[in-house]
Amino acid sequence: MNTLAPLEKNSPASQFFILMGLFLVCLVVFSVLAIIAAMPFAHISGINDIGKLSNYGDPDVVMGLKMAQVVSAVGSFIVPAFLFSVLASRSKLEYLGLKIPPNFGAMLLVGIIMLAAMPFINWMADLNSRLVLPASLSGLEHWMKDSEAKAGALVQAFLNDKSIHGLFLNLFVIAFLAAVSEEIFFRGVLQKILIAWTKSTHSGIWIAAIVFSAFHFEFYGFVPRMMMGVFLGYIYVWSKSIWIPMFAHFVNNGMDVLLTFLEQRNKVPKNIDQLGTATNDWWQVVASVLLIGVGTFVFYKWMKKKEKPESIPLT
Repeated sequence: MNTLAPLEKNSPASQFFILMGLFLVCLVVFSVLAIIAAMPFAHISGINDIGKLSNYGDPDVVMGLKMAQVVSAVGSFIVPAFLFSVLASRSKLEYLGLKIPPNFGAMLLVGIIMLAAMPFINWMADLNSRLVLPASLSGLEHWMKDSEAKAGALVQAFLNDKSIHGLFLNLFVIAFLAAVSEEIFFRGVLQKILIAWTKSTHSGIWIAAIVFSAFHFEFYGFVPRMMMGVFLGYIYVWSKSIWIPMFAHFVNNGMDVLLTFLEQRNKVPKNIDQLGTATNDWWQVVASVLLIGVGTFVFYKWMKKKEKPESIPLT
């Protein structure tokens, strides 16, 4: 006789709040552990020296912050997702979408779509960056810009390492680990709960994408990140395998890391990662949108075809 998991019969609303509770607890605990993990790399001997972690010009500090990022990503997203899956399902891997093996053809297709989407993403980011709030909200606007600047400074500090070792470490921290941890949490668990709660696949995907973008606290990149979350949400629903949105997420982040590295080494033209933002780049944006549309339609039809049971020949 199979025993139900503790939360298997709970309402989606209660599951949502339990997930958020797990997330907050893990966030606090692993934020402390992340600082502890950074200390030996940054040569910090005690709590009074924690302020040194803001010195992004020190390579040792940057290495310490990368280690902190690893601990934070695993602890804040992967740990609560797995804990919740244990409580909500008798099959953790199936619940998280990890049981269905990756389809390499589908992964290749979504990777191509993500590459083709670069001009469109850049165009949306450029429009989003021009956001101006009313004068009455100047305080909020200042806080948003300050948060954006701090986040950008940290990422830039990570990317300033021009060594091959630095490239692979950045691909692991910024691309691979971010893709794995965020997709397991936002698409593997949160989106599933929201779809059940709203009783609508579309609503669940869009709300999860909004939350996904908001969690980054980078408001001037909110719209393109939200739209990427929507795309990742749909390809997860259609494929039922979390490996596919993970790979798409990795390609998106990894391309930024790789292009920055190649620009620093003068191997590619400067600002190649800004395709679609110049006035005369409109054709790139249009082409990007068309390729996204065609690629997504092909992916959808492919996944739907795989769902159909094979016909049984008459005898």
